[in-house]
Amino acid sequence: MSKLNLVIADTDRYYVEGLAGYLSCRQPHRFQATCFTEESYLTDYLYEPDTVVDILLVSPEMYHLSLPTEGLNTVIMLSPGRHIEEYENCEVINKYQTGDKLVGNILRIYSEKNPGETHISSASKDTKVIGVFSPNGGAGKTSIALGTALYCAQRGKKVFYLSLESIQSTPAFFSCDSGQGLSNIFFFLRESSKNIRLKIEGIRNIDIESGIHFFDPPEITLELEEMSPDEIAFLIGQIKHTDCYDCVMVDLSSELNSRNIAALGACDQIMMVFNGGDIADVKTSLLIKELEAICINKKPDLFKKSTLVLNRFNADQVPGYEEPELGGRTADIKIPADSSLLIQQEGRYQINLNNSFGKAIGELAEKVFNQTLCH
Repeated sequence: MSKLNLVIADTDRYYVEGLAGYLSCRQPHRFQATCFTEESYLTDYLYEPDTVVDILLVSPEMYHLSLPTEGLNTVIMLSPGRHIEEYENCEVINKYQTGDKLVGNILRIYSEKNPGETHISSASKDTKVIGVFSPNGGAGKTSIALGTALYCAQRGKKVFYLSLESIQSTPAFFSCDSGQGLSNIFFFLRESSKNIRLKIEGIRNIDIESGIHFFDPPEITLELEEMSPDEIAFLIGQIKHTDCYDCVMVDLSSELNSRNIAALGACDQIMMVFNGGDIADVKTSLLIKELEAICINKKPDLFKKSTLVLNRFNADQVPGYEEPELGGRTADIKIPADSSLLIQQEGRYQINLNNSFGKAIGELAEKVFNQTLCH
């Protein structure tokens, strides 16, 4: 099945037309929408032979228990306010929320009620998965991952930021208030749920300022440690194949373990981030040996799809400084140290791209995408 058959029934004509227009523009691959603003027409439609409705999104004024239920899968009530009343045999959501959140809640409810069904998108978006990895803790990997995500989002790209760090920085940058997150995704992966793509769309959170999609962190850090390499690679592939995103940024921890190797193998491009310095150079040398061993053992050739990033570069402060090399290559992009990188606002940090860091991030993003990204 390529699309969900969605019926929108509400007496507010402007609301119905607005929601239908949003779905037609932003979710054409996900829903086939039919709309009603009068109860009699809705009833007649539901009584038609062979009518199949995956989701009935209905206002209280249009809903009654005598509506036919044959061919009707999931009923979701549109509540007009914050006070959510309970209705028999249906879930309830607030009708007045952003389009992305409304769609996420609809898909979450549908996937929970239909755990055995698989809906595959018919879209063909060319999603690029970009992994960001460094052998050095504190190398600025997360700033580069988020900076690239923000740069792409500001240029009209739809972006998913996936943090697979052991200790995540996500709450420092985004409001993690959805009530669900990676813990739920990990549970569904372990249960081998068939409709994991719908669950991803239903559970992901959205940053209102940037439009970047992300998961709230797991409730317990050890949950990530319990995931197998295959499950992590599968998750990355499922996010990619939702066909919702131009770019998926995967922010990895600094260990070159089997889980991270699987994640890097699932990425289309890799940003390898390094800092200068004696200890960092030692770790870089060890990383090179590990990656060479991986390639010899017929694992994915991670060198070929890697862009080498030298972060916080300032050669003037280190006389005689020699750039680290990876597989005989020096840095493709050098990102200068910049004290204006972060802006703190309302208890969270924002990445500032109006500086030398932002200019270098633009060069990095356009190199990885192999195209110019315009506003």
